[in-house]
Amino acid sequence: MENVKRMVEGGTSVPTAIKEALGISVTAFADRHGLHRSTTSEVINLDRGPREPICSALAIELGGTSLEWAELLWSAARPKPEQFQAA
Repeated sequence: MENVKRMVEGGTSVPTAIKEALGISVTAFADRHGLHRSTTSEVINLDRGPREPICSALAIELGGTSLEWAELLWSAARPKPEQFQAA
């Protein structure tokens, strides 16, 4: 978790930081933990909200707690004000 946080603070996107910290493909990570491959990819790539089994697996692999992972993923997926355009 701390390694991912450092990378993000340095400007790396959350999905890229997680993938780099894992050191294996998302598919291999999902298989290792018995997770659905496409859902795992969607969560890590911020296309879907955090899921408890995926957050728990991230905690096992990279440290931290499943709640910390859920908060990080949720926060990273939340649109930023500058992403909205006036109509």
